Amino acid sequence: MGDEWRPRAWRLPDGGTLVEGPAFPLSPTGPDPRGLDGESLTEERTYYRLGPEGRLEESYEPMDWSLDDELGVQLYHVEGNVLLRHHAALNCWSGGSTHSTETEQVGLVPLPPKQTPSSRQVRALAAENRKRRQARGQRTRHPFWPYGK
Repeated sequence: MGDEWRPRAWRLPDGGTLVEGPAFPLSPTGPDPRGLDGESLTEERTYYRLGPEGRLEESYEPMDWSLDDELGVQLYHVEGNVLLRHHAALNCWSGGSTHSTETEQVGLVPLPPKQTPSSRQVRALAAENRKRRQARGQRTRHPFWPYGK
């Protein structure tokens, strides 16, 4: 992932900022998450929430799971001025699937490129997020990013 990637960012109603991480392709196996239009989603991203003072407050990371005979995935996606959380689950016995979408954050206002963090700044956010999650005994979705492949 070179520095040609350009993040997008949005101002939040509380004065904070939502910053988009890079896109990674979804696994072709497992549940088929869908957007609001019913179309299959093909990529996943982590979003970073910065407080009004610019510090990392939280991350919205994709996650998958396996529980009994169910495989599931949770993704985040910005559509218009809303951050959405998409869930998809697949029952391995019946082949049936479920899909749901919830609103995570409303009132996003796109920031112009000059106010948007650079890819280098987003890599620093990802590194900070990784350290925080590791300190809590958690892992990040893409274990080698931002340090390489």
